This record gives sequence, C-alpha cells and structure tokens, in this order.
Amino acid sequence: RIVIYMVVISAAIDLICGLAVARRKKKFTLSELMRQTVEKLVIYGLALLTFLCVDSAIEAETSFQVDITSGIVGVLITLVEVWSCMASLLIIFPNNPVLKLLQKQLTGELARKLGCEESEVAEILKASRKKLEVKRDSKGRFVKK
Repeated sequence: RIVIYMVVISAAIDLICGLAVARRKKKFTLSELMRQTVEKLVIYGLALLTFLCVDSAIEAETSFQVDITSGIVGVLITLVEVWSCMASLLIIFPNNPVLKLLQKQLTGELARKLGCEESEVAEILKASRKKLEVKRDSKGRFVKK
C-alpha cells in the first residue's frame, strides 16, 4: 500500500538529513543513526500493522474497501518525519527564508538535535548564519569564539 511507501521514504529522507547534520556538527555516527532509523521503522511498522488490521476488520464486516485509519496514521507518521527533516534542514541551511519562518515552532526539535537548551537555539543559529564557530565553556554553555 502507498502508506507504507510514504512512511519508509520519509524515514529514509530523515536519515539522510540526520547524516548531513551529523557531518556538519563533525559528530558522524552512522551506527547510531542507523539504529535510530531501524527503531523508528519498527515502531511505525507496528502502528501501521495495527491499523491495517483495523481496516481489514472493518472491510470484513462491511464488505467495503476501507483504508481510512491506516491512511490517517501513515499521514501523521509522515508529518512527524517531515517536521524532523525541517529541523535538520534549518541546521544545515540556517539562511533559508522559509525555514527561518518556522524557527520558533522548531525550537524544541532543534534543541534536541543540537544537544543544547531551547534558550540557546536562536544564538547558535544566529552564529551559524554569521559563520561563527560556537564552542562550549566549562559549564557546558555555548560561547562565541
């Protein structure tokens, strides 16, 4: 079904974006990213399988072709992956005007990907836009070089 393809393709695109972010941060850990992607695909697969079973049960009772629940779940999973990709792309391309518009909404996801506090995200992106290097001090806070 197309829902499964949507989920797998969006997870693969998120993996590629994650690899690009890891490379940019010079923290390249392919095994970690692959493990996370496999975990996501297993969780997504179980969710989709559950709702495909619900669709099959509805079809058996009503004799109508129904893909509504698995379709909704697939779209939601794809939207989650798109959200993650947008945060990764904002790290890679901090000057992109479309992504800059979404910066406030993506702050939590950006903080998770950058390994910092949400309050530090704007400063890190601002420094990245100016091509400044950002380092941590002895207390783990980000400081300009």
